[in-house]
Amino acid sequence: MDLCIKTITGEVEMLTDYGVARKNGINGEKTIDASVTKTDINKHSYPLIKNENIFIYDNDEYIVKILKERTIGDTKKVECKAIHRIFDDLKFHRIYEVTSGTVRIEALLGFSLEGSGYTFSVDTTNLPLSVEVENFGDDSSLSLLKSVIEKFGAEFDVIGKHIYVSNQMGRVTDHQVHHKLNIKDPTQEINSNDFATYIRGYGKKNEDGTYAAYVEYTSPIAEIYGIKHAPPIRDERFTDNASLLATCQRELHDSIDVSIQLTYVELQELGIQDIRKGDYVWCILDPFDIYVQIRVVDVEDFSDPYKSPVFTLGTITKKATDIMVSFNTTQKTVEKVVDTSSNKVKQSALSTTTNYVVDAIERTFSQVDYSELGIMLTEAAIFMRQVRLKKGGIFVSTDGAILTLAVGPDGVNMEAAYGILSEDHVSIGPGTTFAEGYDPSQITVPEYQLATENTNGLMSYTDKLKLNQIVISQQGQVIDLSILVGKINDLEERINTLEAGGGSNV
Repeated sequence: MDLCIKTITGEVEMLTDYGVARKNGINGEKTIDASVTKTDINKHSYPLIKNENIFIYDNDEYIVKILKERTIGDTKKVECKAIHRIFDDLKFHRIYEVTSGTVRIEALLGFSLEGSGYTFSVDTTNLPLSVEVENFGDDSSLSLLKSVIEKFGAEFDVIGKHIYVSNQMGRVTDHQVHHKLNIKDPTQEINSNDFATYIRGYGKKNEDGTYAAYVEYTSPIAEIYGIKHAPPIRDERFTDNASLLATCQRELHDSIDVSIQLTYVELQELGIQDIRKGDYVWCILDPFDIYVQIRVVDVEDFSDPYKSPVFTLGTITKKATDIMVSFNTTQKTVEKVVDTSSNKVKQSALSTTTNYVVDAIERTFSQVDYSELGIMLTEAAIFMRQVRLKKGGIFVSTDGAILTLAVGPDGVNMEAAYGILSEDHVSIGPGTTFAEGYDPSQITVPEYQLATENTNGLMSYTDKLKLNQIVISQQGQVIDLSILVGKINDLEERINTLEAGGGSNV
């Protein structure tokens, strides 16, 4: 997908030499991390990457909020974090009025978004018909939108400047994500921040200060972990203890949350189709003893087509006892590896080979760039001359923009090769094809015949007759023809003299 940059004045330019990682979560949570390297191709658009300017990616706009720039050789690279513009637009748009009463969701959304420039549509299936509000308003449109979503137990997504609201985004599917089948390197995060074992509930308050409904609930696992107080429930709607107790039992978080993150590889041959944000899938992770239908709550995809998207699955609730037993058996092992004061892996826990590799990688940072673009090696003096190692093969570039495949899965790309082949190292087989009009096997050497007294050959037949008149002695004596001609001329002069009257001297 293309990445463009738009200024606050509306100027739009396309970018090149970029990498994008997009996070897309439920309730419209959308951010991108973009990195752009300055080259001769994008030198006109690179300077437009500034805070508060806007990235356009996959028809959505993201406002740059955090920007970091660094040098790479003779050029620069910028790394940005940008949020979907809805969170910026609605954060700074305020509703000053308030409303009270029993209100339907469409009316409350219209009130919250009035004048913001955003439209919405609602699927009311499985949503409450209405809720009761009091002094609702006098806040930012973003806070009011989140409040409406929470009050109706709904979710929302946003495309462009249109907000979609429903009971739940996504689908319930039979798709499976299975360790060692289509999952790579799964991780689980265990969170006990909200863990509690005791809660109180207060219902409607009487005029004398007592309560029409009051309950206390203690989780059975308090016998193991002790009393851990949760925030009490105070709700004027409750007038009987039974319904208030049921609510307290439901709201008490006496379990520990487990979040699963994995890289999913789509396998068409297994009949597995697309998995989207909000979908329910079957998650089978044997190493974690997990076999459950769970929801995809966040998807991170990339501009690099060779990089698989990362899916974060929703919270799995596990009994606290199961988690804590696992903690106790592994705590000593973890302490040997992790420095608990800094939460960093101890260097002594790493093998000699690992430490050597880490040191080698750190020493290559001046000439090697590890990014979404692949592993990029550059010439120290001329940054544009690059070699990039990507999943598709080894690519070369002389301008930093146009990449040519040099070595791929099918072998060496000879169009990108140049130089002289050693004659004793190369042989051409019978299946070799040659350029049109050239085939060395079809080249013939012309044959020439010697000349005779009647036919031409390497010389004309007249010259051949002349050569035949020259007699060479049997001893192979070489005669200088120029001396012979001189002697003939002397004889002719003497004859002429004699004929003129000099015969008495003969």
